[in-house]
Amino acid sequence: MVETVAFVDNWSILQKYTHAAAIVPIQFSDQQREAAKFVQSTQQPTVIAVLSLSIFLQLFLQVSTYHYLPAFSAFAMDQLMGMMNDLSFLTSLSMIVFSIPGIASPIQSLLLSIIYMDLLMTDKWLTPAIEKSLTIDEIDNDNPVNMFLDEQGFGSQLLVVNLGSTLIFLGIQVTLLLLTGVTYLLGGCCRSAHKSYIYLRERVLKQSAIGFVIQQYQPLLMSSVINVINFSIVDLGEYSVSVRFSYALSLIIVVAIVISVGTFIYVIKKRRRSNGKILGPLIEGMKLRGIAYYWTILTLLKWSVLCLTLILLGEYPSQQLQLLTALSILSTALQLGLKPQTSKVEQWMSFLNELAASYYLFALTALVLAEDLPLKETLGLVLLSITVGALSVNLLKVIISVISQLVGNCLACLNKDKVINLQPNKRFALVDEENRRPSHSWLEATIPKYSKKKKSKRGKEESKPAKTKRKENHQKKGNAEIEIKEVKQKKNRLFFKKKKAKKQAPIDHTFFDWRALFVPDPQY
Repeated sequence: MVETVAFVDNWSILQKYTHAAAIVPIQFSDQQREAAKFVQSTQQPTVIAVLSLSIFLQLFLQVSTYHYLPAFSAFAMDQLMGMMNDLSFLTSLSMIVFSIPGIASPIQSLLLSIIYMDLLMTDKWLTPAIEKSLTIDEIDNDNPVNMFLDEQGFGSQLLVVNLGSTLIFLGIQVTLLLLTGVTYLLGGCCRSAHKSYIYLRERVLKQSAIGFVIQQYQPLLMSSVINVINFSIVDLGEYSVSVRFSYALSLIIVVAIVISVGTFIYVIKKRRRSNGKILGPLIEGMKLRGIAYYWTILTLLKWSVLCLTLILLGEYPSQQLQLLTALSILSTALQLGLKPQTSKVEQWMSFLNELAASYYLFALTALVLAEDLPLKETLGLVLLSITVGALSVNLLKVIISVISQLVGNCLACLNKDKVINLQPNKRFALVDEENRRPSHSWLEATIPKYSKKKKSKRGKEESKPAKTKRKENHQKKGNAEIEIKEVKQKKNRLFFKKKKAKKQAPIDHTFFDWRALFVPDPQY
């Protein structure tokens, strides 16, 4: 308002410099409207297909009589979950408070529903059941934070509504953790309970719990923060039991997430030298050195900044865009400089995903600054192309990796009778090949496994004096150290010899072997 306006009744006044703003909804053309309807119609069949595939991999292949199929199913699920985690940052950028022309937003909403494992279609049965426990005023006031979060599945202010399928998976996970604790307490007096605890400990504590936190980190954090900032703890007494339960659960989840991240850092720091399975989901596929140990923690912190930016800066879209662009550039630079993954394929795929996110933000910035409508529609197609292109490349990588793994397992199964194991027994090795240090079992390598001890005439075993035993052990240890030193010297001479021959050899044109991309770097 450039001037103060007062109506005749003097009850309604618009002061000078009063201003208001409203977000214009996404406008579709006739063709775009049909395409958006088609994408929304394929959401339910896609979710059912993904759910059926996950059940098939988890149940059928796990109980298969072929020994390689359970390992293959675990590999396939790891590949799918890894792809979803890699694409989560890119697909979450559609929640930035800027209208994108075209059908990029519906496609990203479909991808987010799969990434967040919203596979149980809880909007058909769980959401109506929750609404029955709310009052009419609570239902009328339960509006989304903004239309962009609403389109991506966060259409409520309540945690129990926004989580959807994640709430069911969270209940299952908590039940398994409680069952593990009960079997641990009963393990001292019941043998079957102790066996159950050992079984659950390996699968729930060391694998399932950590994997669930990583996979569902973003929906848990975003739903909790939305619930906490939209309700005041002072006014909770005026609300129904469901609203109070949702608020209390939100606070518990926020605290649990902070404790989980701190626990992950502690576990990695204390157990970085061990090979325990508890580190599997945290450092799997990463180089065991430097910052690469904590790459999963850095990813969780990156997701935290993303979620808090999308929610707390919802009324400041320019600051959202600036902060997330800086975060994406920093993440891309770290990925390119550190290359924390052991496999070259994973290194380049992660770099491609980070690069796609940066290009998406650059195109979104150009869309905000553009004023011509045809240019905006073109930039909307660019955003859609970046999203679909990144999804296609990641999906192609997963398919090739799974097929390669399956073919390798089948060939190994067919030729298992023809394979001769020439690997040395690590139990009796003088050098521990995994840790590259003298083995603690060097003494076992020098003592026969089945040695008969001499007996005296009275039938008692004759034992050597302690001084003789210490002398022999010291001599055997010295011999082992000499052998280790000779092996190292031999390797060094061979390395410098090859390096010198490589420098003197003529340079010939060689073709690139694409199979080397799928083999982890041997030095790690």
